[in-house]
Amino acid sequence: MVSDSELRQIFETAKSIAVIGLSPVAARPSYGVTRYMQSQGYEIYGVRPASPPEILGRPCVESLAQLEADIDIIDVFRNSEAINGLVDEIEIWLKSPRMANKRKPALLFLQEGVHDALAEKKAEALGLKVVSDRCILKEHARLK
Repeated sequence: MVSDSELRQIFETAKSIAVIGLSPVAARPSYGVTRYMQSQGYEIYGVRPASPPEILGRPCVESLAQLEADIDIIDVFRNSEAINGLVDEIEIWLKSPRMANKRKPALLFLQEGVHDALAEKKAEALGLKVVSDRCILKEHARLK
């Protein structure tokens, strides 16, 4: 479990967030939460299959394999059943040559209602701290 002080430190030092499942629809939670995090100064990179090239004025890619940015936090808006496969994708992405000189994420944040104990253990083995079944907006605002 990630303590409040650890989470606060990550929020204070992080510069960028990859949002898995970022929706271009303003009424969707991923859009509103991401807009808030963007307003707090974070660079946002959307990851969404069949994504438009930009959401909230920030670049989007269809998969992590296409992302070549320094990422500090991976924020996930997917269902629990997708998390194991996502962690496998994260592992491949982190080990890819294109990420050799990039900053690696410190935190995998699974939004409210999303958790998978086995996948979370796999993510921790990759060196990620994991927060599950919580809202990044609520946690950020609470720890500010």
